[in-house]
Amino acid sequence: MKTLIFRYGQTTLTLERLSQLFAIPQTTLIAKNEHSIVSQVGEYAIVEDANLKTKQKDSKAVYRIHQEDTLVVPTGYLYIVTQKANQIKKLVKQFSLQIVERISKKEFFVQLNDPTISPIDFSMQLQGMSSTIKIAEPDLVATMHQCSLIPSDSLMNVQWYLRNDGIDHMNNKNWTFRKRADAKVIEAWELLEEHKGFICSDKITIAVIDKGFDIKHPDFQGKIVGAKDFLNDKNNQFRIELTKDNRGNWVTNADHGTSCAGIACASANGEGIVGVAPHAKFMPIQYNSAAGRDLRRMFRHIMKNDGDVISCSFGNLGVPMDTLTAKTIRDCAKKGRKGKGCVICFATGNDAEMLLNNEIATHPDIIAVGASTSEDTLAPYTNRSINMSVIAPGGYGYSGMMATTDVGFARDPNTGILEPVGKGDLTDPFYRNNAEGTSFACPLVAGVAALILSANPKLKASEVKKIIEETADKIGASSEYDANGHSSKYGFGRINAANAVRKALGLSLKRYQKAAKADVSMVSPFTVNVGITIKDSLRAQEEELFLQYKVPARHAGKTLVIDMDTPVNHDPTKLLAMFIQKDVKPDFISNYMAQAMLNDDLTAQLTVQGVQEGTYFISVRCLQNFQWVKGGGSFELTFRLEEPIFDEINGDPDTAIASINRRDISRVS
Repeated sequence: MKTLIFRYGQTTLTLERLSQLFAIPQTTLIAKNEHSIVSQVGEYAIVEDANLKTKQKDSKAVYRIHQEDTLVVPTGYLYIVTQKANQIKKLVKQFSLQIVERISKKEFFVQLNDPTISPIDFSMQLQGMSSTIKIAEPDLVATMHQCSLIPSDSLMNVQWYLRNDGIDHMNNKNWTFRKRADAKVIEAWELLEEHKGFICSDKITIAVIDKGFDIKHPDFQGKIVGAKDFLNDKNNQFRIELTKDNRGNWVTNADHGTSCAGIACASANGEGIVGVAPHAKFMPIQYNSAAGRDLRRMFRHIMKNDGDVISCSFGNLGVPMDTLTAKTIRDCAKKGRKGKGCVICFATGNDAEMLLNNEIATHPDIIAVGASTSEDTLAPYTNRSINMSVIAPGGYGYSGMMATTDVGFARDPNTGILEPVGKGDLTDPFYRNNAEGTSFACPLVAGVAALILSANPKLKASEVKKIIEETADKIGASSEYDANGHSSKYGFGRINAANAVRKALGLSLKRYQKAAKADVSMVSPFTVNVGITIKDSLRAQEEELFLQYKVPARHAGKTLVIDMDTPVNHDPTKLLAMFIQKDVKPDFISNYMAQAMLNDDLTAQLTVQGVQEGTYFISVRCLQNFQWVKGGGSFELTFRLEEPIFDEINGDPDTAIASINRRDISRVS
């Protein structure tokens, strides 16, 4: 590799010649498909082609600054300052130069006409002519490193809902991630940066109404305005109540609200996650109850304190929407924001039911939000509604769950010691990667509404709602939408923050491809879970459920693994247990090979090593209050067969997953 060192400005510059690369003016680049274009530097395309020098005469050499990634291309022009005024004439004649600009009597901008002479070599030659030349510097163009405003917080790579690249960066379950199955948030930031000079306005306030918040969380510092604790109305201190459940785990009132608020507006501070609207102000509202007079008090407080967007993830009220509640929502959506209306988002809930027309999430002035998965499907727990506006990423256990903020520490009421609390599954107690539900889809949409208002703060709330609905991406089957493009499952589709911002900016919309199928080509086959999932339930009058699994001869000797998962609304007091036995139904008291019971995450795993050809019977029962009871609810069982193999790529032992035939698993009486 040729290295050149020469004076440049007030320092010296060291360049390394990249012999395999050439720079071609993009206006004259021929047969583009024959070359590998690796970069762009100014007006030049950087191509990799060893034979290009003979193909295209206007190709130029490409250099790299020593120990940097910056590419440099000499344009063929030079800046020359002579010692005396009349010395330029001799140089022009001697080296066949062309004067492009006479800057002063001794300063010239010249062009090197001989393409066989390197501009850098020529500059170094002139710099050695100290009696004639004072300054000789080549004109260079280089890759520009722009200062982007896009956040780079440490957990952004697991926030698939901002931009889904088809890779599970946390658990390596790539087959459950679909490229483009996201809310297009990062692209929306890029549009705002380009057209507005910021990625989110700090003049927009998002109010989150919930049952508790950790207002000391590092992602909320410096952005809290108008906070109000309606539960502890007198002191307004947002106390974190801390108790232990019957399993000895910490339980706090603040985890849900903290996690919802993080999705909407966690700060871009370089640590943890980042919210959809990271520079928006945050107004935490802790509720006492959420209907009638109390909801009116909260909404009036938000309006009085200049709230712009409201996120409500407290689900259904338990009673039909009363007249005062309906009027309160209508007034806030029409009269808030100084007459433009507050944008109000409600989660539809997680009961997998069709909402009645008088449920609060069916109010015509709100944005009703369901949940989608990292596979761009409807999260199965999502309530449906004739007034569903959109769905948005909300996570699902078998796909990707949501990374967000979590309660950090709270003081043990007995010892006074600060304890890490919340529901986090990460090493940092302030964050979690196991959130799922319409509760988290709702603040995502609220954050997108803040981006829309950042693009155009003059919009009315009704116009923001219309933009969100009109720019949503259709997912699922086209037959599931009516003539108006609406579905009770998906609303108008999965939210698209980028197109929503485009519409708010007055730009034309971009047509997006549907989410890609899982790309497992980059994953070694032995890391891909090709298990078969069975959905079933212990019905109210069922004391026990039996499944049979027929193991063929080709799978003898492998390890059978059965994973059990329960819905997010599963009653935690109902502990499901699995038992397995070969050839006969297992007796849960003594006659079984292996057993497993739900853990704290309401999941379980049963493992049998060295299975034999034949039929295995699996029993599922429910334990409640230390007694076997009837019923137990729904669950999913995933069957897979594993065998150890040697990973030739990494040199480590790994596991191969054998394909299971769905017909080999059945329910038996």
